[in-house]
Amino acid sequence: MSHLHSFRQGWQSENLARFLLSKFSFIAKPSTIADDLGSDFLCTLFKIVKGKLYPRNSFAIQIKSKSKSKKIEITDKMSYLGNLEIPFFVGVVDRENLKISIYAGEYICDYHSSSEGIGIKKFYIKLIEKREEPLKTFEKEGDKLSILFPKVIEIDAKYDYSKD
Repeated sequence: MSHLHSFRQGWQSENLARFLLSKFSFIAKPSTIADDLGSDFLCTLFKIVKGKLYPRNSFAIQIKSKSKSKKIEITDKMSYLGNLEIPFFVGVVDRENLKISIYAGEYICDYHSSSEGIGIKKFYIKLIEKREEPLKTFEKEGDKLSILFPKVIEIDAKYDYSKD
């Protein structure tokens, strides 16, 4: 039985992300036996003090392989994201350059506290390189809505959190 190359690349991206995230956080992987929750990892940042790791804040992250598309459909994940009680991020892995770009889902709350969802049938995450001025949190086009996720950091394999 052969394996699909695209699944193998996704697995490689997820493992690279796990390695990069482990440089500054403890990592847990939700069970994926029954269904896809919407997060690949649940992470807890740690602080290094005198050689000991102390837990700080937690967050959830969905990992994607680098692609030309900057949109990710999340229609079936809106309930999960609306009830998530920790920050949510999307990490885009660049296997060739051994790095991950992390995009913040800070505008999910803005969507859930607005009335913009009326008549919406498809929801997307739109990855953007920087915050726009004046502040824009989502884009609506007919019955489609994209929540903007600005890039917050890029981490490569040489990143050393202990130096911060």
